[in-house]
Amino acid sequence: MSINRNKKEEIVRELHEKIARTDAILLTDHTGLKVKDITLLRRKLRDASVEYRILKNTLARLAIRDTGKEELETYLDGPTSMMFLDRDVVRGTKTLIDFIKVFEKPEIKIGFIDDRLYDKTQLLTISKLPPREALIASFAGGLVSPLNRVAFLMAELIGRFVRAVDAVRAGKESSTASR
Repeated sequence: MSINRNKKEEIVRELHEKIARTDAILLTDHTGLKVKDITLLRRKLRDASVEYRILKNTLARLAIRDTGKEELETYLDGPTSMMFLDRDVVRGTKTLIDFIKVFEKPEIKIGFIDDRLYDKTQLLTISKLPPREALIASFAGGLVSPLNRVAFLMAELIGRFVRAVDAVRAGKESSTASR
């Protein structure tokens, strides 16, 4: 099915905007996946806030130009799908890796995260990281822990001071009562 030039230009423009603003993109080779499998993968990825697009390489090459992600052009050969991971890179990558474990497809070509290329092995490592929320909670806990310790130490210091003042007061009361 051929699409007209205006439609192609619109696709390239839309893709260009998406590629330029997305911090994480994964390219895969979807060869051998059935339509129902691709539909299932799309649904799982959508639940992880990931968009999955099957591309024509010529249109993708045009869309990638002037985005700062031109390194991806090298991997645009053969059947290519592009994943846009806007929110949680770990969750999206894990969803893809879990799908691959079951279906043995698609084949990961490359990942481009925060202006750096990641191969399949590195993406597998990323997928093993804790979810974003857990990382944030751990970081926040690390920040709060020293503050809690300082608060505890301050409370203990004030408590000691109060007990010392109380002991001095009690000592003065007992000395005046014994006279």
